[in-house]
Amino acid sequence: MLRTALKPVWLATLVLALVAAAVFVALSKWQFESAETNAPPPRTQTENAVPFLEHVRPYEALLGSQADQVVTVEGEFVPGTDVLVGPRLLNGRDGYWTVTALRVAGAPDGEVVPVVRGWSADADVVDPAPAGQVTVTGRLLPPVGPLPREAAAEDPADRLLYRSLGPTSASAAH
Repeated sequence: MLRTALKPVWLATLVLALVAAAVFVALSKWQFESAETNAPPPRTQTENAVPFLEHVRPYEALLGSQADQVVTVEGEFVPGTDVLVGPRLLNGRDGYWTVTALRVAGAPDGEVVPVVRGWSADADVVDPAPAGQVTVTGRLLPPVGPLPREAAAEDPADRLLYRSLGPTSASAAH
């Protein structure tokens, strides 16, 4: 066994593995340092509510620098578009978010935005969406899900988080 391990090909493989390990250790150090130096935007900037259509526009990209902003949007909830998203925790309890399409007032083609209206521990007990014109103030969150590999190398503030591909009908919210 020792004779096999001392063959030049195995020694070269060992050296290559050690070099690769050293490179990965150096890259992890760089990644941790860059995570510490990229500070989030100031709280005063993201905590002041801004009008939704002034912050993001239909058919334009949602960038990382635009996410986590408190926005105010006016519109009407689209009947029949309630979707339960779970499991979601609230105070240590399992439950579901109730997400409903809100037709945005002032949007050029009647676009909708998904709004988390509430939380329920029971999937069979969901409060109905209010009828008529409503004003919603909430935090604009990026989509939940894994990022593509290309996004990992980008600056989070410039990262494309979401792009609308066209008009969204009420049936598309299901």
